[in-house]
Amino acid sequence: MEVESYSFIELTIDLERPVELYDLMGMFVAIGHQFEQYLRDEHPNLVDETSKIYVRQIRAGSIIADLIPFIPPLIENLDRVLIVDDFVRRYGGLILKLGHGQKLPEPRKSDLDDLMKGVAAIANDSNGSATLKSVQYDKDGEKTRVAIKFDTKQAQQAIRVIDEQRKELEAKAFQVVENQLLVFWQSNLKQTDTGKRTGELAIMEYITKKPLAVVYDSELAEQRIKHETSEGSRNLYRLGFYVTARVETLNGRPVAYRISEVHDIIELPDE
Repeated sequence: MEVESYSFIELTIDLERPVELYDLMGMFVAIGHQFEQYLRDEHPNLVDETSKIYVRQIRAGSIIADLIPFIPPLIENLDRVLIVDDFVRRYGGLILKLGHGQKLPEPRKSDLDDLMKGVAAIANDSNGSATLKSVQYDKDGEKTRVAIKFDTKQAQQAIRVIDEQRKELEAKAFQVVENQLLVFWQSNLKQTDTGKRTGELAIMEYITKKPLAVVYDSELAEQRIKHETSEGSRNLYRLGFYVTARVETLNGRPVAYRISEVHDIIELPDE
């Protein structure tokens, strides 16, 4: 009987004191969010509603969790192994960079939020550590391919840098977001009672659930969205647009999305 071969992420947490449930779950949530973001950035063709990470088991002793990334069966097994390797290097590398007091270049707010959750349990312990591994399992057993480890001092340093970068983002008059989902709430084809066209409003939950005005920085981006608005056969409000945009703010609050590029268009799932 042939043994199934697969790759998974192993998270080992060693702590001196009991961990708060919120901090523990935050580590898992951060890895899940970052894996989805990694696929969107590096392998957008593999992204669908099933592209998530699942907990296979949590073992006794140290907290050892086996996390199984589900990658759509469109690629060879070796490529799946390499994807898991690359994700562990990227995510673990960001933590180590922060842990050595280095800022991330042009970080997204969501990345900073995830990384804060990813290190909180270790930072709040007196002498803790965490190890993130890429592990391959086949007929010869388990083999560690990539391993990233950080401790309490590094986690605490990471939090200080994250806090500083969060403040820097909040102080900016605008924020650039890349390849994030935008959904139209109101199109400029909608007529008012007076017969005048209204402006376009859209929601980007990454920034806020409130509909904001839409402005175009690129004629190409505008034409692609206008095609779906006026000529496309699909319902605009059932579509999601992955865009690069500048978030304009007023008195620290987002007021408009200035779209420069449309990366992809997807059908939204039924509610």
